[in-house]
Amino acid sequence: MKKTQAPGEEAMENFILIEKYFDGQATVEEIARQAKVSSRTVWRWIKGRRENGIKGLCRKDRSDRGKRRKVQDDLKRAIEGLYLRTPKPTAVWVHEQVIEICKSLPDMQSPSFTVVWEICSDLDNRLKVLAHEGDNAYEQEYDIRSNTLTIQTIKGLASFCRKICIASRRN
Repeated sequence: MKKTQAPGEEAMENFILIEKYFDGQATVEEIARQAKVSSRTVWRWIKGRRENGIKGLCRKDRSDRGKRRKVQDDLKRAIEGLYLRTPKPTAVWVHEQVIEICKSLPDMQSPSFTVVWEICSDLDNRLKVLAHEGDNAYEQEYDIRSNTLTIQTIKGLASFCRKICIASRRN
């Protein structure tokens, strides 16, 4: 499908192409060459049209679209542990190490670089600062005293809001 092409337009183009097959005007291989796709794809189009008409030619969205493919929890923890080493490693290095780990374990599929990078990026910044920059940097960036002040401020606001709610119920 062309990037600027709507899904319905693609289905219509495919419908016109495979009608030549049903009319006996072209073979699957000829249609595949014309459409610049594999013959397997053309067979899938034919099956879709037979079973569902033109609807069968519409591209279906992936059920996992926009979601990370499942990475085993143990492997995810290993990626996080490798990334939280000192000195700070690159995501490329972590990915290379993960590939080696996966090669040594049966039935363990290596995640893509993007998945490894996303897992590293999703780590809490406080953990990253503590692991890569140390205690002093952590205390400077996440000053415990200001966090206490923030908690006290939030508690005060919550109390204030409760008082307003109670007062508004009375009116």
